[in-house]
Amino acid sequence: MKKNKKVLSLILSFMLSISAVSTSMALTQKTNDYNMEISTNLIAMTQEEEINLNFDTSLKSAEGISWYYGDKKISEYKIYNEDSENFDGAQYITISKAPEISQGKLSASLKFGLLFGQTDTVSNLYLPYIGEKSIIAKDGDGNIIAKSQMVKLNVYDNYLTTSDLEKTVKEIEKTAAKDRYVKLDSYGTTILGKPMNYMIIAKSKEDVEQFLGETNKQMLENPQAMLEEIKSGKSDYKVPLLFSSIHASEQPNSDIVTALAKAFAKEKKIDFSTYTSERNASAAIKEETPIVKTLDVSQVLDNFILVFSFTQNPDGDNADERENAYGFDPNRDNGYQIHPEGQAMAALINKYNPLVFLDYHGFVEGFLIEPCTPPHDPNTEVDLLMPGLLSSAHSIGKAGVAQSKYDTYEIPLLDYKEGWDDATSAYTATYSLYHGVIGHTVEVPEKNEESFKAGLYGGFGAIANALENKDAFMENKLEVYKRGIEETEAPSANDALVGKDKSITGRNNGENPTFFPDYYIIPKSGSLQKNASEAFNLVQYLERNGVDVQSLSKSITIDAQNYPKGSYVVNMAQAKRGYANHVLSKGSDESSWGEMYAEIVMNFPATRGFDCYEIYDRGLKLETTDIAKAEFEKPSLEKTLYQMVENNSLEAVKAVNKALSQGKKVYMIQDGTEKGNFVFETKDFSQLYKKYNLEATPYLELKSEKLLKQLKVYNTGEYQANYVLDKVLGFEMTDSLKDADVIIDAEGNLEGLGQKPFIAVGGDSLKALTESGKLKGFKSTTTDLYHEGLLKVQVDTSAMLSSSYKSKDNMYTSSGTWIEELPQGFKTVAGAENTKNFYISGWWPGHESAQGKTMIAQGSVNDRSTVLIAGNPFNRARNMEFCRWISNAIYMAE
Repeated sequence: MKKNKKVLSLILSFMLSISAVSTSMALTQKTNDYNMEISTNLIAMTQEEEINLNFDTSLKSAEGISWYYGDKKISEYKIYNEDSENFDGAQYITISKAPEISQGKLSASLKFGLLFGQTDTVSNLYLPYIGEKSIIAKDGDGNIIAKSQMVKLNVYDNYLTTSDLEKTVKEIEKTAAKDRYVKLDSYGTTILGKPMNYMIIAKSKEDVEQFLGETNKQMLENPQAMLEEIKSGKSDYKVPLLFSSIHASEQPNSDIVTALAKAFAKEKKIDFSTYTSERNASAAIKEETPIVKTLDVSQVLDNFILVFSFTQNPDGDNADERENAYGFDPNRDNGYQIHPEGQAMAALINKYNPLVFLDYHGFVEGFLIEPCTPPHDPNTEVDLLMPGLLSSAHSIGKAGVAQSKYDTYEIPLLDYKEGWDDATSAYTATYSLYHGVIGHTVEVPEKNEESFKAGLYGGFGAIANALENKDAFMENKLEVYKRGIEETEAPSANDALVGKDKSITGRNNGENPTFFPDYYIIPKSGSLQKNASEAFNLVQYLERNGVDVQSLSKSITIDAQNYPKGSYVVNMAQAKRGYANHVLSKGSDESSWGEMYAEIVMNFPATRGFDCYEIYDRGLKLETTDIAKAEFEKPSLEKTLYQMVENNSLEAVKAVNKALSQGKKVYMIQDGTEKGNFVFETKDFSQLYKKYNLEATPYLELKSEKLLKQLKVYNTGEYQANYVLDKVLGFEMTDSLKDADVIIDAEGNLEGLGQKPFIAVGGDSLKALTESGKLKGFKSTTTDLYHEGLLKVQVDTSAMLSSSYKSKDNMYTSSGTWIEELPQGFKTVAGAENTKNFYISGWWPGHESAQGKTMIAQGSVNDRSTVLIAGNPFNRARNMEFCRWISNAIYMAE
């Protein structure tokens, strides 16, 4: 690529200098304290830079002068050494131009190299080095003879620390141009209670209100009318564009979003360079002179409402970590929404339903911009989304390359064969696809100024492209919603789904007449609903995700099954039917692919454990009413001594553990049809009944029930296990193996095996058991620890361990593992069904070999209860239905 890129205007250069420190190249202020003139007071760790300096002096010779940066000699600053993992490499600051004295003025130059030996940084080691110090010259006696203003050492010019970011966004709102609406607000709070700030920039507040109150409603409820208005030229609509950042360790993403917001809050016009030819890694690099485009901010705001989420993970920002406060990656939680950060982002996306969405990340060497490789989720309308995705991606790439050092950009759909798919809603950008959004993950290559520029100007390119293609993009978006409302299953959507050989795989209807059902019915409670609390949680989840949920106005019988009045109903004739089906359907089997980027199993009825019924009847019109406010309905407790709660939900387990922590008595039924259920004394249960979403029935008298004890649980190290055991299930945790009553091992270090009751969970632990030989006669097999799947299993319901599970049930694994051989005395409690269709959904090449194999077993080691679980309910803390295998194992571990 030619290096003679267009020089930015002085206005734009000023706009981009978002650091609190001035970057002027001619700092000449003299004071008694600062008598040294310097050429710049901002140095980046990720690029070589030189500071020219001079000061008046009475010295006749420069010999004997010592140079300092702050209180340390420049010779003491060393470059990071990857081999020693320490700062003991070559000298970081050197004298690049020897001091000269002429006519009473000394001049010299200092060169700051690459602190990490490369144009990037190493992890978060740079954090202590960010700061301001003066350059100081001392004579041979150690006296200060000259001192500069403060010189800030930053990661790159536009890098913002967390405190800088908070100050900067407030300053943007305060100093924004008066001819536009700029509002800083919060769209949620994190685990630690920090606000998740975002900024709205529009022509006026009324434009935002108009969109939220009218335009958005028309998009979702009457897209055909809006389509007609657009095609006739009568529609003067404004639609949002959304820009977001999530991983603190992948900065410059938040800096890019902040710079974009500042530009549109303050500037009238924005110039940027781009190319006319499309460039990607598979195309030849052409010598081409970039062209300059100008964004008229007023015109942009005549068409768009701009939404900027500065960081989806403020808790991680302080430590420069990608994980949230519980140690989970929030960019694996957008679909599951276990944590508040994912819940808030989902609500933001569904509030604004943007036309285009850029989610900034790093670091992929090739400057990557989605769309993704197949397999695509069949619940998205890929054919309608792909033209806009490709057009937008090229515009981002061309502008980013034109104004950075990078020569190419990559688009996975064009440049990868597999392994960067959008078959999941776990990532923010791929989540947005289900909502008709042109959503991109944008991966900048490095943590430096060049990647900042690539992302920033790529953002300008995306906005310019959206401006040029606004109506075309909007028409496709409305067609997505229209297909949902009209229950259309377009052949072109089917044909857009292909396999590894590019042949059409299409949507798999199975034995059903259509891919999408006409209704989902979720009974609130009663004999048709095994888990009322999760059925209730589903309503809140779906509404947060833009899916309309109603309730049956009267009971109805369909195919000899009577569904009671008040049952929740998802009418699939709605704009967001694709997301509803993504969550509620069984999912797809993508095991034919050699690579997949992440887990794809959703199937909330199976993984969260509630009953949900598919209805395929295009002519059926159910009578439903709106749900004004979803509330968990429960009758008053009857005045008996005891109350029984079914062991069928996390709410029940949490209530048990809360009662035990308060010293209350809780019993577990040991036999009969109610085996495994919990019994509370009514006098102790009333407050728990108010707090937890539980159903209770009167229990007349105690017989042979087991009195439960509060057991201390020791987790050998796996952080997801710790979260599930503590925050989800409510067990008392201990860091002391000595004090523990039961041990959970999901990491594979086998600590405490045979010493105390032991529960081995998942592939790591079972693989370690196999390889260590510590459990004689045991053997497990693993295809790959990243393989996952939802399976049909056969359960031995006579075992206490399987309490509340059915003889034919489901199980989830995220480690491609099963049990081949069991030691003497161990027995199978659950195994994969011995049928060819035992595998339901996921990505598990080689899963066929798990047919009929053991997935859960129990026995004892040194007379200590030992449970072996090949599946992993701890994974992402999202497989709630299978957590009760763990709680049952703990309760029976005494």
